[in-house]
This record gives sequence, structure tokens and C-alpha cells, in this order.
Amino acid sequence: MHVGKRLKDGRRLAFYLVAVFIVLAVIGASFGLMGYIDHKLRQGAEQQVVAFTQQAASKVADRISNVQNALRAFEVQTADPATLVPSLKGLRDQFGFAAAAFAGMDGTGLNADGAPFSVAHLGHEETALSQGKMSYSPTIVLKDGRSGRLAQRPLFIDGQQAGALYVQIPFDLFDMAQQVDMSDGLGCFLLFQSSSGEILVPSSESTETSIVGNATLYSFLQDASEVDAGPGQKGAVSPLAFAGDAGTGGISFLKDTVTTGQTGFIVSSVDGKPSYVCVVPVDRGGWYVCNVIPVENVRAESAMVLTAFQVVFGIVAICFVSVIALVFATYRRRMRENNLISKTRLYKAFSESLDLAVNLYCPSDVTVMPIVAKAARIMGYTFQEVMSDYGLVEKLHLSKEGVVLFDRLRAGEVSELIQGEFFVTHAKTGEERWVSYSASPLFYEGKQRILVVFRDVTSEKELQLSMKDAMIAAEVANKAKSEFLSRMSHEIRTPMNAIIGMLQIALLHVDDLQKTSESLRKIGASSNHLLNLINDVLDISKIESGKTVLNSEPFRLGNLVEHAIDFIAPQCEQKNQILEVVVPSQDEVFVADAVRLRQLLINLLSNAVKYTPEQGRVRLEVALRADTVAAYRCITFTVSDDGIGMADEFKERLFEPFVMEGRSNAQGTGLGMPIVKNIVTMMGGNIHVDTALNKGTTFVVVLNLRVAFDPERRALEESELAGTAWDRSLDVSGRSVGRPSSGATEVVPGGLYGVAKRVPGPPAPSEPEQARQATSAVVPVLEGLRVLLGEDNDLNAEIACELLQEAGLVVDWAENGQVALQKFDDSPCGFYDVVLMDVQMPLMDGYEATRRIRALDRDDAKSVPIIAMSANAFAEDVHASLESGMNAHLSKPIDIRRVLEAIATHTRRSRDGAGCKSGCCAAGIACDTEKSEVGESPFDAKG
Repeated sequence: MHVGKRLKDGRRLAFYLVAVFIVLAVIGASFGLMGYIDHKLRQGAEQQVVAFTQQAASKVADRISNVQNALRAFEVQTADPATLVPSLKGLRDQFGFAAAAFAGMDGTGLNADGAPFSVAHLGHEETALSQGKMSYSPTIVLKDGRSGRLAQRPLFIDGQQAGALYVQIPFDLFDMAQQVDMSDGLGCFLLFQSSSGEILVPSSESTETSIVGNATLYSFLQDASEVDAGPGQKGAVSPLAFAGDAGTGGISFLKDTVTTGQTGFIVSSVDGKPSYVCVVPVDRGGWYVCNVIPVENVRAESAMVLTAFQVVFGIVAICFVSVIALVFATYRRRMRENNLISKTRLYKAFSESLDLAVNLYCPSDVTVMPIVAKAARIMGYTFQEVMSDYGLVEKLHLSKEGVVLFDRLRAGEVSELIQGEFFVTHAKTGEERWVSYSASPLFYEGKQRILVVFRDVTSEKELQLSMKDAMIAAEVANKAKSEFLSRMSHEIRTPMNAIIGMLQIALLHVDDLQKTSESLRKIGASSNHLLNLINDVLDISKIESGKTVLNSEPFRLGNLVEHAIDFIAPQCEQKNQILEVVVPSQDEVFVADAVRLRQLLINLLSNAVKYTPEQGRVRLEVALRADTVAAYRCITFTVSDDGIGMADEFKERLFEPFVMEGRSNAQGTGLGMPIVKNIVTMMGGNIHVDTALNKGTTFVVVLNLRVAFDPERRALEESELAGTAWDRSLDVSGRSVGRPSSGATEVVPGGLYGVAKRVPGPPAPSEPEQARQATSAVVPVLEGLRVLLGEDNDLNAEIACELLQEAGLVVDWAENGQVALQKFDDSPCGFYDVVLMDVQMPLMDGYEATRRIRALDRDDAKSVPIIAMSANAFAEDVHASLESGMNAHLSKPIDIRRVLEAIATHTRRSRDGAGCKSGCCAAGIACDTEKSEVGESPFDAKG
């Protein structure tokens, strides 16, 4: 028994010793922390003083620069002093000069007030007239009693000196005390000459130590340090001075700092107060800025922080002692609770085996009996807390169903089993969770209770939502695929229409060599456009799929720009545009993918030429500058024009594939800018666009490229001598010229514009005869009919006009929907027999033009046949045409036989329903006609 007691007493003694050791350790750590905080606060205050003084020096330098710029900018157009008086007065008043005057070559003139002025009364050496140079005098006393300097500057007219400008500059122009005051008016700002220490601008704040005459900074500090200076403060130097040796004394240290042109400070007694004295050089004029700021102003918060820390430490110490006492009392109490703890552990183990929160709630006395206490894990609060505090419902952000559930539980309105789910935000983690619940009535221990079970079903719910999101993503992808196919159909059918149409024209003029040659030339151009479209689509698809790998090979920047300009210059010449090129004088050799870089430049330049009107201006500027990474240079390509520009709405979608603004008739694929953006991204650069409507566009591309090493440079020179350099094997798109890997299509390098082109097979011998027979079959029926053709593409319009006129029709061309609407509205009633309408046109598309024609208040607006001729060929496109009021929809490429048949069909119906105003029935057209290729339209007139 005694042995057990001794062991218990020994453990208690050890506990007390450990507690004392911890208390002492905490006290020691607290004092050390206070010292460290005080050290850091002092460092921060000193750095703040230096930064503040540097700010003042910067502002003084800016003010000096402004004054010098004003003097240099003052020019005269006449030597008449009377004429210059207003300019002199404006110069003096604008910049706050004490005086300003002009003197002619004879040394006489007028000042800003119009009073006579003579250099003989300057009182200082005159240099502007006698030596023809600009100068500043030493410090002088100005007429108004202020100190300053006299500036002299010779003035010239057409290269001949006409006189000189004399300006008195007061030093108080450079007083920064009001602009950069950080010491609540208790510090002072001084500006002094670095060479002599002469104070140029004394403090605007009152100081006990006066500054009189030609006082220097050092004499002022010496006098100020003797005013009620306490022991140990006089001349004390901060150990954290930024320059010099702190042990050489305060004023000596400042002199050494100023002499060496550095920044530094000391802590000295000034007017009886320990103060920071900081000096910073001004970039201009050989001046220094000095700020004298009391230490107590800068470090006022230090004392507050230390005091607060001491209070907190006292509170912590009290709490620590209290905790020790409570721990000891708790230790004895827990010994009596071992049995209860064992039972609790057993119950907890049982609860952990169930992934549920089960509680028994009694509405009558608002008590909760937890069976499996996991509600806090699910919601952040126990079930008892939520039921007793209604405000927690709002903190948990319960969904509506959850709020209804807890309201019913409180009211005891659960008469049968209810189940459901609600949404909750976990109070501790902020996580959003879904909870499944069930509540059923239960009579227990003589009271009506409710058994409530919660289960976290967040994982299952997230799985459901993710599956829903995946389904939505699949639908979006499917829609994007449909849009892509629709755009591709339109973009491919547009050049195909030109190819087939010009081929039909050539077949109709086999004997006309000039006509046939022109048609074949345009077929080649459209074929190249189609090939470029396919190449661009494949290119951007490969880039966006991540399968494109950039090559790294040496190239000359000058060659890259030269070849891009060689391609773009003929396009500029065709449009009488001015092409400006600015390149660095040095021809650097870089290592990168030169093919992609040239493709980038050509796309940007082609875009600029395309959307710039004739006699416009296109500019390419290349700039080099050093990069932050060794062996790299920053290259900036700037392509600008004064063309039609872009709207802000379109600028946001500029780099999306197939997106075109539609304000110009210029043809394109809508893929050039996305390809440029992807190339810039792959090369780790950035691109910026600056544009405005009708004011032009500027693209700025910034890339960081590695400069070629000597072995790479020599390899490039050898390849140039051998004729195997990269730029000798590129097409106009920057792609390598060569044959495709597949042999299914015959490709000939160096086509019409230097690119690979498809070689069509010879036409069937019977095609010309078939075309003539098909056309002549309907010519007698349609001859003389007037056709209004709405088509924005010049080549497509030419094809349609030629083929329709060959069939005997009279064609009136409108270049967009708005013009087509205007021409129809301006024509007499019944003037046009049929309208052929393209769908995608600038200013007004074909759908809108059709709707507006149908809405016109005239007899033929409802009956005139309107037939769509569009490169949009999907079913929804046909439906959209009929919905807009068109009678039929023909898809490009245009087959003239189908066009003539559709015109014959719908003009016959129109005349049958409208009384045959144009006498077409006399031509022998029967009334029982067949349906159009896409079915009847509600605008077809019925007989």
C-alpha cells in the first residue's frame, strides 16, 4: 500500500515539474517572440522611411524633367518680343516660374509682363546669346525674394538664332512636402545640393532649429541635434543604414553617403526627438532629397503591438494555469467514469458499423435520443442542435424539401412512413451534400416519438448528375458536329458551284477559245480555293487534336519575312494598296518551325489585304528585343491595315472556326484566324487584336524564339549554299509542297497559284451536246422572262447570269438581299417573273429579303415565285427557305437544267393563279404542272 502511494506521489511530482517547465518555456518563448517582433517592426519602419524618401526623390526628378521639357519645347516663329509676350506669360503661369523673358540678338526684349528686358541687367554670365548654348546659373535670390536659378536657352528660327529665352526657376517648385506627406505634418522635407550640402528647398513645416541664409544640411542637423537631445540619442546611427559604415558617426556617414551618390539614413536627435534622417539622390540636377521624420510617428504601431502582445501573453498564461488545474480535476473525474467510457466505446463501435444517422425524437418535450449519432458527420450539426435551434436551418442552406421535413418533425405531423431526399451544405466543411431520409411514428416509453433516419447519398447523386452531364455533353457534341457538317457543306459547295457553273459555260462555248480559257482559269482558282479549304480544315483539325508537332530548324528571319512579302505583294498590287514593311537591320538566325511561322504571317497579311479596300494601306512591322531568358529573343510581328475593321461582338468570336463577320464580299474559309491562334499558342506566345469599325485592324503577335547556336548557324549556311534551305520547298500556305501519301487522287505540284491542285479527268464526249439539248428544250418556254438574281458572290453571279441569258432570260443582278428588296420594290407590278435568291448574303440575308418582299403592299408580292439557290443543303435549310416564304430550294453547285425546270414550273403556277399577266400561257405551258423538287410552298398560287 505504501509502495503504491509513493508511486502515485512520484507521478504527481513529475507532473508538477513538467507543468513548471512548460510554463517557463512558454514565458521564455514569449519574450523571444516579442524581441523578434520588435526587430521586424523596426526594420519595416526603416524600409518605409527609405521608400517614402525615394518616392519624394522620384517626384522631384519628374518635376525637374517637366521643367526641362517645358524649356526645350518653347519655340518661336518670330523675333518680335511684343508678339511673344502672351507665350512668355503662358509659360510662366503654367509652370509657376518666377519670371520669363525673351531677348533678341541685340540683348534687349520684353518679359512676360510686357516690361523691357535687357541681358545687361542679368547679374550673371550670359551664355545663350554670346555662346549659343543652354545653361543654368548658380543659386540666386529672385526678384520676389525666393531662391532659385536662372535658365538661359537660345532660340532658333529656320536654323538661325533669333534670340534667347530667360526663365527664373524658384526652388519651391520642387517642394514635395504636401504631395508626399506621411508624418502628419510632424516631419520635414529638404532639398539640398549634393556637392555642397546647401539647402535649396527648406522645410515648409516649422522647426525649432531655423534654416537661414546659405545653411547646409549638415549644419542644420548639427544644430538640431543639440536641442534638448537626450543622452544616447545625439548622433546615433541606425545599424540598418543602407550604405556606408554605421560606426563612423551620423553626419560623417551622411556626407560619405551623399559623396558616393548612394541612399542611406541615420537615426539622430532632431529638435529633441529621435528622428529618421534619410537621404536619396535625385536622378537629375545633382540634388538630394532629405526627409526628417520622428521615429515615434513611424513606429507608433510598434508600441501598440508589443502592448497587445503582452496583454495576450498574460491572458494566455492565466488560461494555461487554469487549464492545468482543470486537467488535474478532470483526470480524477475520468477515473470514476471508466465504466461509462467503456460502454460508450462499445456503443460507438456499434454505431460505426452502420453508415446511418438514427435518432428518436419526441415532439412533446423536444428531446432527442441518439441511436446512431452520425448526424454531425452528415450535416455538421447534431440532430439535437438542429431541432432545438431553428436558425441552423438557414445556416445549412437546406432545400425546400428539407425545410418542410424539419417543420413537420417539430410539429409532430408524421403519422405514417415518409421518405425523400433533401440538399444541405455541411456547416463545417462547406461541402454540398444530398441526404436521403425516412421518418416513421413510434410509441416508446409511454410517449409518441418519431424515428428519423438520415443517409448520405452524395456519391450516388453525383453519379446521377455526372451521367446527366455526360448526356448533355454528348448532345452538345452532336450539335457541334451537325453545325460543323452544315458549315463544311456550305463552304465546299460555294467553290464547287463556281467550278461546275464555269464548266457548263465552257461547254457551251467550246468554239470560243477566249471564253473557254477564261472559264478554265476561274475553275482553277475555285479549285485552289476548295483545296485550301480542305487543307485548312485538316490543318486546324490536326492542331486542335494535339497531333501537330512543331519542327525546330534554323532559319533567317529576313528570309521568312521576304517570302511572306513575295506572296502578299502581288495581291496588294492588284488592289492598288500600299504595302509597308519594317524589319530589323540585323538578320538574326533563329530556331523554330519556320513553316508554321510563315503560315502565320501569310494568314495575317492575306486577311489584311482581303478586308482593306483599294488604295488602302497594309503594314508589317517586325521588332526584336532581348528576352529575360538567356539565348532567347522576343520577336513582335505587327500586321495593321486601314480597312473595314471589326465590330466588338465579332472580335470576341474572331478565333472560332468558320466564323466570318459578313460585312464584306471577300471570300474566305473562316479558318485563317483559328489556325493563327493555335500556332501562336503552340509556340508559347500571345496575340492581341486592336480594331474598330471602318478604322482598320492591328494584330500584334509576340513570340520568344531561341537564337541559333554556331553549329546550327553553320548548318543553315551550308544548306543555303546547297539550295536545300527550308524556304525553297514551301507553298503559299507555308506547307511543304509534295505529293500526298494516298494515291487515290492525282495531285500536280505547282498548280495555278503555286499550290497542289486536283487534275480533273477529260469530260465525257456527250456532255456538251447534252447541255445544249437540255437548255434548248426549255428556252422557247422561258425566253423573255425577267429574273431578279440575289447573289453576293461575283463569280457565282456571273455564272448564273451567263447561263440564264443563254436560255433567253433577262437577268437583273442584286449583290445582296437589301439591294434585291429595293429593286423589287422600285419595279412596276409584274415586272419580275421570278426571283432567284441566295441565302447567306451580307447586310440582309435571303430569308429576311424574302419575308420583306412577301410583306410588300403590291399585287405581285405574294405570287411572284422566289426560288432559293444556296450552298446550304441540309433538310433544315430547305425547311427554313420554305418557312421564309420561298417556293423552292435549289442547292449549289447549280445545275442549269434544274434551275430552268424550276423556273418553268413555278412561273407557270404563278401565271395560272394570277391570270397570266405576262402572256406565258401563250407560249404553250400546260397548267397541270409537277411539284417542285422540295414540295409545294404555301406561296405557290393555286389554279
